[in-house]
Amino acid sequence: MTSKLTAVGALIGAAALIVSTSLPAAAFYKPERPAASNQTSSVSAQSFAAEEAVTLVEPSSLGRDRYSVTLPPPPRPTAKAAGHFAPTGGFLYTNDPNGSIQWPFPRYVPIASGFGPRLAPCGSCSSYHDGVDFLPGGGVAIGAIAPGVVSAVVADRGGYGTHVVVDHIVNGQHFQSTYAHMIAGSPTVKVGQTVTVAQTLGLVGNTGASTGAHLHLGISIGGAFIDPFAWLKANAN
Repeated sequence: MTSKLTAVGALIGAAALIVSTSLPAAAFYKPERPAASNQTSSVSAQSFAAEEAVTLVEPSSLGRDRYSVTLPPPPRPTAKAAGHFAPTGGFLYTNDPNGSIQWPFPRYVPIASGFGPRLAPCGSCSSYHDGVDFLPGGGVAIGAIAPGVVSAVVADRGGYGTHVVVDHIVNGQHFQSTYAHMIAGSPTVKVGQTVTVAQTLGLVGNTGASTGAHLHLGISIGGAFIDPFAWLKANAN
């Protein structure tokens, strides 16, 4: 009896050994199902939002999880027209309210455009500026830069707009000063009138070929315009 049980046990052990060596180890393994996800395993072309247009190269041509971005070139800087914008900072001066020659305003005001060549700030504006543009604000009183006699009061729709011209003789030298772009109807003087230094001639306006309220001051000697800023810096006292 014992020998029979021993034989049966040997047969069962042999059968178990055959099964364990003939089947793969993964045959009895049941993998866990992956958790649900909104992400996909696709490696399609990657993209992202940019402030400017971009060119994307497909990842397939660069390898997995890589991309290339080509940004457009930055815009070219454009020349800012010399005109009625921010002052350049190079036109600094002080005014002596007791001087026989003075600046057209009792206190410093910014100068937006100097004398000489420039990019015309408007279609009817000149590319060679024959004066200096002061920015005190619209409606501010304009003073004569020196004693003299009014030689012109003009209401013009183009060019200088409403403007006043004064003839001066200072230290034996004759010159003219022009005050342009006044408010229409604001001149307080008439032709032939004698004026004193700093006397109000009119109000700052935007008439004529102008891009904003300002005073265009011109100074001419012998019929030729000169740099008013340089002349006033040398002569105002």
